[in-house]
Amino acid sequence: EDDSATLTGESELSNIAAQGDYTLAVSTAGSAAQTLEEPQELSTLYLGERSTDGMNMWTAPGNAALDADGDGAVTADDVSALVEDGAVTQDSSITMGDYAIHEISATGLEGLVDAEGGFADAIASGSLGLTVEQTNQIQNRDPKTLNVTNSLNAISVVSGDGTYYVVVDLESADFERNGDDVDLADGDEFDATFTVADDRLLNSESDDAHETASASFEVEAASTTLDSDPVEVEAASNQTIAGQTNLAPGTELTIRVRSVDTQPGFYDTETVTVGEDGNFAAEFGFSEQSAGDTFTVNVRKSGTEQVSVDGEVVEQVGTATPTATPEPTETATATPEPTETATPEPTETDAPETDEPTETPEDDTTTTTTPGFGVAVALVALLAAALLAGRRE
Repeated sequence: EDDSATLTGESELSNIAAQGDYTLAVSTAGSAAQTLEEPQELSTLYLGERSTDGMNMWTAPGNAALDADGDGAVTADDVSALVEDGAVTQDSSITMGDYAIHEISATGLEGLVDAEGGFADAIASGSLGLTVEQTNQIQNRDPKTLNVTNSLNAISVVSGDGTYYVVVDLESADFERNGDDVDLADGDEFDATFTVADDRLLNSESDDAHETASASFEVEAASTTLDSDPVEVEAASNQTIAGQTNLAPGTELTIRVRSVDTQPGFYDTETVTVGEDGNFAAEFGFSEQSAGDTFTVNVRKSGTEQVSVDGEVVEQVGTATPTATPEPTETATATPEPTETATPEPTETDAPETDEPTETPEDDTTTTTTPGFGVAVALVALLAAALLAGRRE
């Protein structure tokens, strides 16, 4: 434990060390040969194959403290803790005002990054590359691109074991088109590409040997709504006011309730955290209020208003307004029109002989309007009329 060692010699390689096993020996002997021959301790160093594997998109609230353990430095352990807490979530839709986090999986870059002086310096020198370019630009218009060099104050890098988290503050980052600054807009779509281009690391001077990893994301304008508009609560305690937002999970919001045209006035605030599904809710007490009292509900993020709606205290939330039952209306029932039934012409019958000639009644088509009377009844009636006429003569 008290021993020490001094470096007495080293050599440089023209290329990076080859993959494979390397024997390490330690001894108090006076030469390397003797140390290898009679080592006091042996170990093995293994150099494996490096790779550039891929990229994933994550997001986090723009006001989030990424230093989860509060030690003053943001590490991969901090990011892992924030993922477990739900403050960093995997998402390809990034709301303006939130962080766009590029998770780059690439092994064997530690030596390059250290030699360049840091990840950002490696990008600035061209050994590594990071481009963010719009893919849904208007026809015949150049895409929006991220000027990485001018955005270093809006970009931070968290290094891990074979993983790098490139955190970009979209609101502060410098996006350009043909050298002119442009603003991001709702619906802008981008491809982010990370490139390993170091000739020594790749053992090649050809651009074809460059390794890349990419991911796509879309920018959304911030949107926050409440579950009802207007908000309705009862004159009781534990009244819930809830809503939905596309701000990153873990975002802290302040919900403020303030009376309007109500005496005495009232005022209350609650702080809520956006959940993984984008929902948020808070409970307020209205037990000292009365039905008909009005108020406003205001939702803010870091002092900036996100949404504001009216509210009212009601007798019972969700009670449907009674619907008047219509008075029954007299409906006239149409009586079917009588069907004209042609009465068959009477069959010629020998009339009884009389001294006076009998007048034969004129043929008539009789319209029968009495239901239930058939042809037989009509014939009887016709004959009776004929006989009556004969007797009168």
